Amino acid sequence: MDKKSSTTFTSDESSRIRSHRSRNAQTLQNYHLVWLYESIDDPNNDIYSNAIIKLHGVVNTINTFTDVDECINFITDDEEKKIVMIIPGSLCQIIVPIVQDIPQVHCIYIYSEDKEKYEKCIEGWYKVQLVFTDIIKFCETLKQTAQDCIQDLVSISFIEKDEILNSDLDTLDSSFMYSIILKEILLTIDFKQKHIDEFLTFYRERPVCDLDELMTIKELSEKYNQYRPIWWYTKSGTLCSMINRGLREMQVDFIIKSGFFVRDLQNDIVALHSQQYTAEKGSNSFTVYRGQALSQKDFDKLEKTEGGLISFNNFLSTSLDELVAIGFAVSAPNDTYRISVLFKIVIDPSKSSSPFANVTEISPFGEKEILFSMHSVFRIGQIKQIEGYECLWEVDLTSTCDTDPQLHALTKRIQEETASDYSGWYRLGQLMVQLGQFDKANELYEKLLTQTTDSSEQGHLYYQLGSVKMYQGEYVKAIKFYEDTLEIHNNVVPLYNNEVAGSYNSIGLAYDNLNEATKALAYYEKAEKIARETLPEDDPRLYSFNNNIGSVYSKMGEYRKALSYYEKAHEFLQKTLPANHINFAAFYNNTGWIYNRMGEYTNALTQYEKAHEILRKTLPLNHLQFV
Repeated sequence: MDKKSSTTFTSDESSRIRSHRSRNAQTLQNYHLVWLYESIDDPNNDIYSNAIIKLHGVVNTINTFTDVDECINFITDDEEKKIVMIIPGSLCQIIVPIVQDIPQVHCIYIYSEDKEKYEKCIEGWYKVQLVFTDIIKFCETLKQTAQDCIQDLVSISFIEKDEILNSDLDTLDSSFMYSIILKEILLTIDFKQKHIDEFLTFYRERPVCDLDELMTIKELSEKYNQYRPIWWYTKSGTLCSMINRGLREMQVDFIIKSGFFVRDLQNDIVALHSQQYTAEKGSNSFTVYRGQALSQKDFDKLEKTEGGLISFNNFLSTSLDELVAIGFAVSAPNDTYRISVLFKIVIDPSKSSSPFANVTEISPFGEKEILFSMHSVFRIGQIKQIEGYECLWEVDLTSTCDTDPQLHALTKRIQEETASDYSGWYRLGQLMVQLGQFDKANELYEKLLTQTTDSSEQGHLYYQLGSVKMYQGEYVKAIKFYEDTLEIHNNVVPLYNNEVAGSYNSIGLAYDNLNEATKALAYYEKAEKIARETLPEDDPRLYSFNNNIGSVYSKMGEYRKALSYYEKAHEFLQKTLPANHINFAAFYNNTGWIYNRMGEYTNALTQYEKAHEILRKTLPLNHLQFV
């Protein structure tokens, strides 16, 4: 790759890098702190206990181990886990060589009262940051590590050129789609004061011992509406990292609680952008910078995506000062699994599709910061290593515009294919189901269920939970949720409700999968009766209900009845779909199988040939349907 000319910094510039990298006290809540003891009888246990109390001011969760195997299993059980590790000096020569090459281990600290002894051992241990004896001073070190961690929290998606044009959304990073849909969802929800109160209660109840953070919580509770959301976001490192972590990991409970703030912050950036970058004020291009560490896996994706798109799916903090960004980039430990990257972003305010704002005068710290809204998308240009640094890469990015044909087409396709009859959080649940993330959808619906007393809404949520359980193959649980739906609907809303017909059909499908054909048939028939009496003649559900009845009769060996219902299903297909639609292929295949079982081989062959002809026209030749 092309090399950039060498850059040399003076001592004053190096000091500027360091000074800009520390804001107020941060909380290392996004990494796991793992402390390995020598044994439960370690004479230093009282010291460790006191240290842990102090560390809770910096870290919300501390994982302690005395068993090495358990400790390593915890570290390696999740590829995305990031570990900050503390090891006693007496174990360092055994443990460090084992753990320092594990990608999840971000950095290592050694605790010992004999600092000089173990400082001589750490040469060559590239992830060991320091040997410490003073826990209070160590907490300050961890706070700096926390700031570096926050910088690396932003969720990034890489969209290659081929993926932009690909018609299959399954190949896209789910985070990319979540951030698009989540922005739209948050704008449709009517947040009330109760949502703010619920979030503040959640925020206050976190275990925090840091006095600065306790003051921030108190201020948030008392003065939220007195300051701009941008001010709160840039003031509190904990709030910033909580928001970014929640969005990055799609933490359902937290996103629901903090949704009002995410929306307020998004709107605040958009409003400030419109004030700062109007046509009347001019629209000269300028450059901003962002430094962070990427995993080797993400860096490999980045290199493959040159010429494609990169999306920062959270709120994106950048600096007008290149040295500040480099400070973040090179602050990571010397880690062969993490690559230091300097994003150099050229912004044309007249064309940028991503709202951004200069928050220098709003932020309590007065840094030269440009804050971008959620889901900022850029075009990836040249990727080159910077001379003078052992492992620092510059990545050139340019802003995309609303009329960018590829980005516009991709966004429109996502919006069309994730369109739903539901709005708000329900639409997010539908997207999770569509992406196969059933556990998250289940968590979302259960959380929403605890927040409503409206019977009709409860019935709908039971229906959605039943659907999730169906996808997960938990048919007995699905039946229970659908029965709960029916009980509510039959008592609260008119009997012939669409969701009632859907519930009967889904219970039938559950019994069908449990090989209880008689029960399945009874529920299918109830669903079909309700649908026939209440739905328009061209409603596609009429096809599904009749097709399901035909399928059960086929399994029961009652082939003439099966054919009768398949033919009814065929009539609905003819009213609603083009003749080469793949559902016609399924119909011909099903009836072909029936004729074959009845010994009418000529009719069977005719049906199979019709199915094959439709598949030949609509699917690639290597598709599994042809096997």
